[in-house]
Amino acid sequence: MTGGHGWTILPGAGIAADVARGSLSAAPLTDPEVLRSIAFGPPRSARASPAVRIVAEELVRQVNVAARQSQWPPAELLKD
Repeated sequence: MTGGHGWTILPGAGIAADVARGSLSAAPLTDPEVLRSIAFGPPRSARASPAVRIVAEELVRQVNVAARQSQWPPAELLKD
């Protein structure tokens, strides 16, 4: 990186405010298209604690809110 310029790959939700302010610029990856899934994998050996369940529920809620409000373009919600 030289002159304050660099490249990285980040989810839109994490940089949307910076792009809106103009402190970052962004461009979609289109060729090839990059797909990713988010997974939460608690240990299978034990029953999930209330804290783990709460964190998992909040993560799902935050992803759904970001996708519905177009804060995470081009996120798509999967049906349960």
